[in-house]
Amino acid sequence: MNHITSLLRGIIRTHVVLGLTFTAAILPLLAGNRPASETAAAPTVRNVVLVHGAFADGSSWAKVIPLLEAKGLHVTAVQNPLSSLADDVAATKRAIAMQEGPVILVGHSWAGMVISEAGNDPEAAREENFAAWRAFLESLAEARPSVFVFEDLHWADDALLAFLEHLADYAQGVPMLV
Repeated sequence: MNHITSLLRGIIRTHVVLGLTFTAAILPLLAGNRPASETAAAPTVRNVVLVHGAFADGSSWAKVIPLLEAKGLHVTAVQNPLSSLADDVAATKRAIAMQEGPVILVGHSWAGMVISEAGNDPEAAREENFAAWRAFLESLAEARPSVFVFEDLHWADDALLAFLEHLADYAQGVPMLV
């Protein structure tokens, strides 16, 4: 029993690092490198809006932008004024409004708060975000069998429960246990 517990802990530790790894792991999936049968269930998102942290500016994404663009994505880096949360959210919402179609929001540090607020914009549709996160988790599971643990679900909000239902409905054919 101890051996199984240690093995599961190792697997979980390996896959709990989500941060900016999300950007690198999801690139092939966003660029449409999925079989046609899966693409119908998960629309391809082509717009990525990058939001910088508190001690940086939009140029902090300078090395990431060409990598994303090389994958055929339309990338916008927001230049937040950093004068207040409301001002940063407004700048990010303006960037979202300029996009044609669904948007993936990526933030670093302080931008986590900004994109949480700005992500309520209708263009950053919940289903699109679910599809992107599902694709990310599937890419991890395709690399090696994976176990994802969501603790204390009795405290979970409706959005997390809806995401888990989405994951159960659409994640097919990969060695993933949720």
